[in-house]
Amino acid sequence: MTWKWTDAAVACRIDVDSNNDLCACREYQPIEIRQTCNLEPQGSSYQLSEAISYTGPNARVVNLTGRLVDIGAGFATDLGKDEEYVRPVMVYRRVANSLGVSVNYTPVLKVWATAEYDERQLITGNISSLPELWSGDLSTITGPDVPLIVSRDKSTGKITVTLQGSATPPLPDAPRPQVCAGTLTLRHVLAAHMPPLWPQTVFKADLAFAAPELVADGVRAIGNLLINKGYSLKTFSKAGSNTEIHIDLTLPQNVNCNEAELHVLAALQASPTVHGKAFIKDRSGVTLLNSSPGLESWAEINPASPQWYGI
Repeated sequence: MTWKWTDAAVACRIDVDSNNDLCACREYQPIEIRQTCNLEPQGSSYQLSEAISYTGPNARVVNLTGRLVDIGAGFATDLGKDEEYVRPVMVYRRVANSLGVSVNYTPVLKVWATAEYDERQLITGNISSLPELWSGDLSTITGPDVPLIVSRDKSTGKITVTLQGSATPPLPDAPRPQVCAGTLTLRHVLAAHMPPLWPQTVFKADLAFAAPELVADGVRAIGNLLINKGYSLKTFSKAGSNTEIHIDLTLPQNVNCNEAELHVLAALQASPTVHGKAFIKDRSGVTLLNSSPGLESWAEINPASPQWYGI
């Protein structure tokens, strides 16, 4: 089989069917690494602005709809042609207004054979736990064609995938996934900031501002700086105070709570007002020990402990 690499990375708004977890791509916009665009209201619907360059290292979408929305990333096949089709491959659920989500990607083609999922079905488990039959970086392949040779042993049912005319070997034997009678599923995989791929750690802090009217703009400015560094941010209003905000900052890979605190301080330093800078009133951290459907176990991280410094 020959598979033609004609896909463009896109940012999109996602509708997730709560009955079957199927993801449907609605509005979408081609986007490249180091570009950003906004999701905005347009009448009774939405639109994504044209992607423009910015200083961040990732592709970014900022939610300016005034409500919680699901934002996705994926690929558009045959962009600009009659047969154009968008396949969402990653979803950020319930993104708050004024916050952005970022993704970095490498065009990696992975081949699986499984009967566990339907096309476009939202995968809630850790996809890295499924052994692929073949994997290749498409940026190392010359030309748009990806000629894959697929063979299936009739006696054992084992499927072998090789790249024609390439020295790239197939993956070594691994526990075989459930095979769907010779059906082959091709998927692009985004090399993105996905917490299930490493131990999830959250830096928590209470931020204090000089005046109530500074909170919204201050959090937005600080949040954009942190999101550009690969963090995921949640904010919570503080009961009984209109000048304080609580933040939960999910750490990117290989970042510890001490580094996160320094990044927050740098963001506060870079976002002064005529009334001065906001400051960290209190901080702590938690790390995810294990997760199962409906149940998560977390452990607190004390700022005085070695875990705070990633030791």
